Amino acid sequence: MARGFSRLELLITVIVIGIVSAIFLERMSYYQAMVEKAEMDYTLRSIKSALRLRIATLLVEGRAQEIHALAAGNPVDFLDRKPANYLGSLTAAEAKNAAPGNWYFDQEAGLLIYLARKGPHLDAGNGTAKTMFCFRLITVSSGLSVKIDTTKESTPYVQLVPVMN
Repeated sequence: MARGFSRLELLITVIVIGIVSAIFLERMSYYQAMVEKAEMDYTLRSIKSALRLRIATLLVEGRAQEIHALAAGNPVDFLDRKPANYLGSLTAAEAKNAAPGNWYFDQEAGLLIYLARKGPHLDAGNGTAKTMFCFRLITVSSGLSVKIDTTKESTPYVQLVPVMN
């Protein structure tokens, strides 16, 4: 004669399923955060590549003096196609309503900002979790000398760098 689970067997089964589910959910959250980080890194690499291409175009066209002006702009403007999760250029008041998982350009601060969905798992690189990542365009000297008009000047170079917040 077949008999069902005893209460003890049922309790142990429920506990085991609960533990396995908790581990699975934690791992799933971790992997979602890693996917988000990969998407963020991909967007940053795309912006940096587009910026380098724009600088190269200016150099080839003999307009190196215009390179430093790139640092005053919105880095996303260098992309042919903006990311689907890019909200645009926002004021500080508009940015307060921005949902996590989106990029926006802070007009007043001149910062490109990403609001993370999975903040507790996204690492800033120094062991601390962040929910907001900020980036700024800066002008640095490239060390290259390019003839601009009749004088040789050091060519400026624009980089997208992280900003500690």
